[in-house]
Amino acid sequence: MSVPGQVPYPTIHSNEIGTRLRSGYRMDKPEFADDTYYTLMKDCWQYKAAKRPTFGTIRAQLAKQFDSPGNRQSVGFYYDTNNLNVL
Repeated sequence: MSVPGQVPYPTIHSNEIGTRLRSGYRMDKPEFADDTYYTLMKDCWQYKAAKRPTFGTIRAQLAKQFDSPGNRQSVGFYYDTNNLNVL
Protein backbone atom coordinates (compact mmCIF):
# COMPACT_ATOMS: atom_id res chain seq x y z
CA MET A 1 0.00 0.00 0.00
CA SER A 2 1.37 3.36 -0.94
CA VAL A 3 -0.06 6.79 -0.27
CA PRO A 4 1.07 10.31 -1.05
CA GLY A 5 3.24 11.53 1.81
CA GLN A 6 1.93 14.99 2.49
CA VAL A 7 2.52 17.14 5.53
CA PRO A 8 -0.38 16.64 7.95
CA TYR A 9 -2.41 19.69 8.95
CA PRO A 10 -0.64 22.01 6.47
CA THR A 11 -2.85 25.00 7.32
CA ILE A 12 -2.35 24.82 11.10
CA HIS A 13 0.72 26.28 12.81
CA SER A 14 2.75 23.67 14.70
CA ASN A 15 2.19 25.33 18.08
CA GLU A 16 -1.60 24.95 17.61
CA ILE A 17 -1.69 21.25 16.73
CA GLY A 18 -1.80 19.86 20.28
CA THR A 19 -4.65 22.10 21.35
CA ARG A 20 -6.65 21.37 18.19
CA LEU A 21 -6.19 17.60 18.52
CA ARG A 22 -7.15 17.59 22.21
CA SER A 23 -10.33 19.45 21.28
CA GLY A 24 -11.22 16.65 18.85
CA TYR A 25 -10.11 18.13 15.53
CA ARG A 26 -9.00 15.58 12.92
CA MET A 27 -7.91 15.93 9.31
CA ASP A 28 -10.53 15.78 6.60
CA LYS A 29 -10.74 12.70 4.44
CA PRO A 30 -7.91 12.69 1.87
CA GLU A 31 -8.94 12.68 -1.79
CA PHE A 32 -7.52 9.18 -2.32
CA ALA A 33 -9.31 7.57 0.64
CA ASP A 34 -12.71 5.97 0.43
CA ASP A 35 -14.98 5.87 3.48
CA THR A 36 -13.62 2.50 4.65
CA TYR A 37 -10.02 3.72 4.71
CA TYR A 38 -10.97 7.03 6.32
CA THR A 39 -12.91 5.24 9.07
CA LEU A 40 -9.82 3.13 9.77
CA MET A 41 -7.67 6.28 9.83
CA LYS A 42 -10.00 7.94 12.33
CA ASP A 43 -10.01 4.79 14.47
CA CYS A 44 -6.20 5.00 14.60
CA TRP A 45 -6.44 8.64 15.71
CA GLN A 46 -8.56 7.89 18.79
CA TYR A 47 -7.35 9.96 21.74
CA LYS A 48 -7.33 7.00 24.14
CA ALA A 49 -4.87 4.31 23.11
CA ALA A 50 -7.20 1.54 24.32
CA LYS A 51 -9.75 2.61 21.69
CA ARG A 52 -7.26 2.38 18.81
CA PRO A 53 -7.15 -0.80 16.70
CA THR A 54 -4.26 -3.23 17.13
CA PHE A 55 -1.84 -3.77 14.27
CA GLY A 56 -3.46 -7.17 13.75
CA THR A 57 -6.86 -5.53 13.38
CA ILE A 58 -5.48 -2.91 11.00
CA ARG A 59 -3.80 -5.60 8.91
CA ALA A 60 -6.98 -7.68 8.75
CA GLN A 61 -9.10 -4.69 7.73
CA LEU A 62 -6.65 -3.64 5.03
CA ALA A 63 -6.38 -7.21 3.72
CA LYS A 64 -10.17 -7.51 3.60
CA GLN A 65 -10.48 -4.20 1.77
CA PHE A 66 -7.67 -4.99 -0.66
CA ASP A 67 -9.01 -8.46 -1.44
CA SER A 68 -12.52 -7.20 -2.22
CA PRO A 69 -13.30 -7.31 -5.96
CA GLY A 70 -12.97 -3.91 -7.57
CA ASN A 71 -11.03 -2.36 -4.70
CA ARG A 72 -7.54 -2.72 -6.09
CA GLN A 73 -6.54 0.67 -7.29
CA SER A 74 -3.37 2.52 -7.95
CA VAL A 75 -3.18 5.49 -5.63
CA GLY A 76 -0.42 6.81 -7.86
CA PHE A 77 -3.29 8.27 -9.84
CA TYR A 78 -4.07 10.51 -6.87
CA TYR A 79 -0.64 12.01 -6.31
CA ASP A 80 -0.53 15.78 -6.32
CA THR A 81 3.10 16.43 -7.19
CA ASN A 82 2.84 19.97 -5.84
CA ASN A 83 2.18 18.73 -2.30
CA LEU A 84 4.46 15.71 -1.88
CA ASN A 85 6.66 15.65 1.20
CA VAL A 86 9.98 14.86 -0.47
CA LEU A 87 13.40 15.19 1.14
